[in-house]
Amino acid sequence: MPRPAARGLQPQGASLTARTTLAADHPELVHSVILFAAGGKVPPKPPGEHALQTIFNPALTDAEVLKQMKYLVGNPAEIPMAWHSVKPCRAPQVAGLQRTAMENTPLKDWWPPPGAMKYLVAQGTNDQIAPPENGKLLKEELGARVTLISFPGAGRLLIVTEHGKAAAAVVSFLHRLRT
Repeated sequence: MPRPAARGLQPQGASLTARTTLAADHPELVHSVILFAAGGKVPPKPPGEHALQTIFNPALTDAEVLKQMKYLVGNPAEIPMAWHSVKPCRAPQVAGLQRTAMENTPLKDWWPPPGAMKYLVAQGTNDQIAPPENGKLLKEELGARVTLISFPGAGRLLIVTEHGKAAAAVVSFLHRLRT
């Protein structure tokens, strides 16, 4: 029995490299990719990378993590809500998996992505992990294949802090794909 084709991939964080690589390796299986932050050519900013490592460290106190959350959200007033949302979902083992995937998958293997699939890039303009320059470069290199939506002032956790706008962007993108 043949496997169903992957219709849409929605990477965030650890799955970005894996899913974008899948799209690059098997473009015949992928119709679209939705990126909540586009990592790639422009590396994370050191404070943001440190903050990401901090939230995955279960040995740290909430107070220590909360100090670093300013690098993951755009508006400091959103820190308590964002941490409340992220804390129960974090999986410390993912940080190691993500780092291994990124270190062992050369950028040239997935950037620029081949094929004809369409991309939605929802990008926070204050993302310290996947700087917004990556979304702009993807748009420049892939042209009409990329729909780039900037979220002014949003950070890495835009899917938490801007969930309504992010959902609306996804729905709009998927509707356009149907036409």
